[in-house]
Amino acid sequence: MSIKENPLREEKRKKLHALIEKGINPYPYDFKKTHSMGELREKYGTLPAGEKKEDVKARVAGRLMTLRSMGKASFFNIQDQTGLIQIYIKPEELSPESQTVFEHVDIGDIVGIEGFVFSTKRGELSLHTQKLEMLCKTLEPLPEKYHGLADVELKYRYRHLDLIMDPDSRKVFEIRSKIIREVRNFLDSRGFFGS
Repeated sequence: MSIKENPLREEKRKKLHALIEKGINPYPYDFKKTHSMGELREKYGTLPAGEKKEDVKARVAGRLMTLRSMGKASFFNIQDQTGLIQIYIKPEELSPESQTVFEHVDIGDIVGIEGFVFSTKRGELSLHTQKLEMLCKTLEPLPEKYHGLADVELKYRYRHLDLIMDPDSRKVFEIRSKIIREVRNFLDSRGFFGS
């Protein structure tokens, strides 16, 4: 008996092959970012509603967490290790290559965005996209947005998904790493050896 392929997985693989056929590398080796999401929020988080900073160009990279289409424009939320930021995209303003990436992007993919900073009418800090690049086309769907991984056993079995979807788990992981680093530094400074 054969198990039917998950339609989301199948769709992601089709989009991967379509990108390759159009000459776009879905796994490029280099992307130079200028800001993290946290740095953008720290510098421009108080930008008044409706204000643009077209002179502030930013290059950010992160995992696509949500995608909303609103007629001729779309909004993404992308996340890096420092937080989330909203991305505004009008496909007709993009180059043909960026338009192709836009047509084949899925939630979970890691993308690179180049654009300028602005605040929406509601006062949400956003990035107006001028260039969109695929940095990593994912082939596995993420868990459902609202419930994530609720089963504790699944959380431990699929730790990577838990760290992507749950900010609390990610925070605990970061704090644990810092504690271990400090304990090692403390012991190293006093001449202890070990692994």
